[in-house]
Amino acid sequence: MATVLIVDDEEDIRELVGIYLKNEGYNICKAVNGQEALQCLSDMQIDLAVLDVMMADMDGIALCMEYNIAGEEIGKVKLSEEIFGHEVNEAVLHTVVTAYLANQRQGTQSALTRAEVSGGGIKPWRQKGTGRARQGSTRSPQWTHGGTVFAPKPRDYRVSVNKKVKRVAMKSALSSKVNDNAIVVFDALDIAAPKTKEMVKVLANIKADNALVVLPEKDEIVERATSNIPNVKTTPVATLNVYKILKYKTLILTKDAVAKIEEVYV
Repeated sequence: MATVLIVDDEEDIRELVGIYLKNEGYNICKAVNGQEALQCLSDMQIDLAVLDVMMADMDGIALCMEYNIAGEEIGKVKLSEEIFGHEVNEAVLHTVVTAYLANQRQGTQSALTRAEVSGGGIKPWRQKGTGRARQGSTRSPQWTHGGTVFAPKPRDYRVSVNKKVKRVAMKSALSSKVNDNAIVVFDALDIAAPKTKEMVKVLANIKADNALVVLPEKDEIVERATSNIPNVKTTPVATLNVYKILKYKTLILTKDAVAKIEEVYV
């Protein structure tokens, strides 16, 4: 028989949910707060947890993160609700991602118009009597080495985004990963040697085949270990952005990286 853990700081809600689940044949374990829930998880085999997001000592999001890790021994991590429990604003995410992609464009493309190419200033042949179509100049677009119609010219594609909008987008992106249960926290990501097979084992333990690995600082060993793995990218917190977070299915963080993110965005 499956055992369900109910975590809520309101007794009425705990009792109501418990009644429904008991009627369905489930075993029930109740906890008032996050600490009691952690104790239940350590003492019993829990198959499912029903969590209240808003709790006094530890929110439901933080509790999920502590026990949503598979394959590796991870320390307990309490996530900031202000960052990882923010309302997801899709309009802001679209604005920031669009601006980011536009800013990646170099805008250095250039081609010559008919006024800029070299060529005859006179007609290549007389207008009538040759049996051929009339031509005004060898610089016309239909001629080899002629000018380009509507030739592209260097331009600046840069789009500016307000800092407050960027912060909201970052919080929305991180929160969306929590909502999708697609965020994993390691206590540390220590790899003895920069070998691909070592990193492949780590990713296999958490069943991540498309992931962004976020580190507190630049780590050449981890970067080299992931460089040959398809759909896996490593980045330090300093260069983390909304586009990278949304591009990959799974977001992998270390405890130190979480602390650094919270330090910047809280």
